[in-house]
Amino acid sequence: MNRRKLIAALAALCVLGPMVAPVHAGGWATIELAEPVENVIVGDVVELNIMILQHGLTPADYEGVTVTATHAESAKTIEVEAVATVETGTYQAEITFDAPGRWKIRGDIASFGIGAAFPTVYVHTNKADLDAETVSKGSDVDAVVEVNIISGTFDPPLTTVTTGSTVRFTNMDGIKHEVAFADSAIDDSGILEPGESFEVTFDAVGEFLFVCGPHPGMSGSIEVEE
Repeated sequence: MNRRKLIAALAALCVLGPMVAPVHAGGWATIELAEPVENVIVGDVVELNIMILQHGLTPADYEGVTVTATHAESAKTIEVEAVATVETGTYQAEITFDAPGRWKIRGDIASFGIGAAFPTVYVHTNKADLDAETVSKGSDVDAVVEVNIISGTFDPPLTTVTTGSTVRFTNMDGIKHEVAFADSAIDDSGILEPGESFEVTFDAVGEFLFVCGPHPGMSGSIEVEE
């Protein structure tokens, strides 16, 4: 190819390049709840307000946003579409929880191929059950074991504890992360802002794997022994 043709070819690439580049190429995004879902009773229609942030910071619109709720005890799933609102990067979805217990919730962006877990939702049989619930934390557990999220990794990636131990995950990075467990018996953190922590108490023996939804390459496990 002579010099004139080479220059022409390069010029064409410069013009076409921006046209063919994916809108969100080379980036990552978080999909998260604008506020927690609490005090839910069977039969309630719950409105989920969702935010999608490019690089965890800038609101961005995507196609094919869905929310899936999985009942931890029965494995029943409910999937609904999240509808875009007038504000960039914001969506709404409605779910009716038809059984009491723990529901694992996650959002997915089909067009971008990513997803993230939301905090686990606890659904109560009726208002009396909700009012009677009491929560006790840390009164009879071993010392808290620390797992830090730093430099895009879980540190340490493998942690061994005994039953009854509490593990605290702390996001020490400058960007958002999350802790999502493969086992439906373990709660998920939802998005952790820089500096935020999330605690899990392990009462059963086994190996419990977890990942960061916005960064699927980040993973680790908790080994629980007697």
